[in-house]
Amino acid sequence: VKAKEEAEAEDAEAPDTPRELECYSWLQGNEPRVPTRQYVPQQGDMVVYLKELHKSHLESMQDKLTRAAWQQLKCRYSELRQAEKCRLLSLEYFVVPGTLETGVKCCLALVNSPTFGGRTFVVELLPSQANPTDFVIPAERFEKATARPWRAGDICQIWFEDEGLWRAEVVEDVGYETA
Repeated sequence: VKAKEEAEAEDAEAPDTPRELECYSWLQGNEPRVPTRQYVPQQGDMVVYLKELHKSHLESMQDKLTRAAWQQLKCRYSELRQAEKCRLLSLEYFVVPGTLETGVKCCLALVNSPTFGGRTFVVELLPSQANPTDFVIPAERFEKATARPWRAGDICQIWFEDEGLWRAEVVEDVGYETA
């Protein structure tokens, strides 16, 4: 009886409109592979969490409900490094409120952190049109980009989902903290 009641409750919450493939295709990797396209999370991945980009994302979305990593870890913002290497432990999919789009909650475990190693926190990743900020990126991509000795005047390419690749010039090297 309990299982039937739970199934009925889930059916009541399900959207009446069928969801198109575009609502979740970003999570299936069905789109043509562009090296710089949005990261598709996979359980077990090594990733880098970028706290400043996450903070900017939460501010731009005017999200007062989502608890940021430093809040979940019960520490000050300044105690986390700018770039924290993590392992993606688990994924939980959800329908983004007010849309038919699919988002994913990623449980990340900090690795190589002298203070917080092994501790976990959750971040929500949304389709790129709803979330233009990549604050969780593959560790390999981060390591490759930071291994290059960037200098002011260097030319790079930046991917915008709706506009493609753009050439850009490095204006200043502000450094980073090793993940």
